Amino acid sequence: MGLMFQIFSSSVLTLRDIYPNLPLTLSHVSRAWRDLVVNAPTLWTYIKVSQALHTNTIGLQKNTAYVEMVLARSGTCSLAVYLDFRTIHRHHNAPFYGPHFPAFCHRVRHLAFLVSQHAWRITHFTLVVDEFETTSAALGPFGSVSMPLLERWSVRNLNDFHVFEVRASFFPDGHEMDAHPVLLSPSRSTECVALYPNLRHVNLQSTALYWTDFSPCNLVTLNIGMLSHECRPALRHLLDILRASASTLKTLSLAGCLINDPGQFEEVLLPSLQYLDIGFTAAEEPLPFLQAVQFSALMIFELTDIRRKKMNPREQASAAFDTGISALLDLIKARVASETLGTMRLHHISLIPPQLLMPQPNLAEPLLTLEARDALECVRKYAARFFAHWSNLRYLALEGADRSTLESLDCVTPRTMEKHGTTEPRVPVPALTILELKNCAASIITPFVYRRLETRHQMIYKLSTLCLSMPKAWSPGIPWAQCGLAQRVLRTENQLLTPESQELLLQV
Repeated sequence: MGLMFQIFSSSVLTLRDIYPNLPLTLSHVSRAWRDLVVNAPTLWTYIKVSQALHTNTIGLQKNTAYVEMVLARSGTCSLAVYLDFRTIHRHHNAPFYGPHFPAFCHRVRHLAFLVSQHAWRITHFTLVVDEFETTSAALGPFGSVSMPLLERWSVRNLNDFHVFEVRASFFPDGHEMDAHPVLLSPSRSTECVALYPNLRHVNLQSTALYWTDFSPCNLVTLNIGMLSHECRPALRHLLDILRASASTLKTLSLAGCLINDPGQFEEVLLPSLQYLDIGFTAAEEPLPFLQAVQFSALMIFELTDIRRKKMNPREQASAAFDTGISALLDLIKARVASETLGTMRLHHISLIPPQLLMPQPNLAEPLLTLEARDALECVRKYAARFFAHWSNLRYLALEGADRSTLESLDCVTPRTMEKHGTTEPRVPVPALTILELKNCAASIITPFVYRRLETRHQMIYKLSTLCLSMPKAWSPGIPWAQCGLAQRVLRTENQLLTPESQELLLQV
């Protein structure tokens, strides 16, 4: 039976996200298996509840009974908890679902209370919701409950539309701030450390709280994102949060939670930070933060224009251009050490107003006016100087890149082909070996790839890997095997690919 127990343990651990009820299923196979599974507390250490609002609470009642059983059978073993409650559709069909919402929240609160009685055993806690009322019901019982084993805390609200709003008009004033009573300490003393001494990873997505009372220390990972402007932390409060974990913080993600807060602030040094992700709805939002924080060991940097990311290509073409992007990129060059940065990902960063370009419906290059041609050349040189700054950058990912950004990687020849005394950077990205292009328009990515395939353009700086990820609607009606770009790639690499490999590539 020892071998069977090892097999069960490995299966439950590997498949727990897909089959969270696997221990219960195994216990129904035979009496021998049931005796083994029921009497093995380590097989009952994962609680996963996924429930949507319904016209009755039968589903939640069954989930509650299952949670009680798992808590009893797990003994004193540590627990990982995953709770997922969806209720937003009550707004679309209020007469049908609305009256059942209070009973649903009551059941959620009762289930959370049962789990909170074992809070001292919880190591990982994840809550996924789509309304702050559900957050309040699920987290209310945890309040100031001690969790000495807690390592990861994650609360994710799937509704992030209010990130673009100056005021979160969808929520009653202040109520969404009260929905998250955990990880708070009004005195910012050692109380929070005493309640959660092992907490190292915090993820808060579209989750507002009182940032002046947010007190975890010695964090390794901090992820705050997608908040309305009035719910975002003031820069001084954010710096206090970072200062409490300055020596241990390695991963920091701040997407849609920064504000343009002018003023003088004491700088915070993050000597251990290796990964930084910044997302903005306006380019001036991250400027004060970047001026107030120092990074000495940053290895991975991501930058995302959230507003453009939420748009489809047609909306992007008519959207207002963010003129502050150049100031943001200049500040990034000044504040992020180029010696340590090896990976950069830029998502939907536009360096030129799309209105200057006139894309055609086919895959040919768009026609350019004289004004657009001059602007494109200017931006191309600016982008080349920006990329040339990162002397050790080896991996560059560009999602939704514009034409000027891609052409900047090709507009400067290698140093052996350069004229003496030129003021332009010798190589756009000297150490770059891997370039990933994702969700780029066909009229932009096709000329770029053709230039890479043309033998007469071999003076272009070579890459060891070029990864292309086509957007969902890039060419839905044309099979990849009939795509001109695919055929060109296959002809170019004909000597490197066997017929079987070419056939497999066409299938992929």
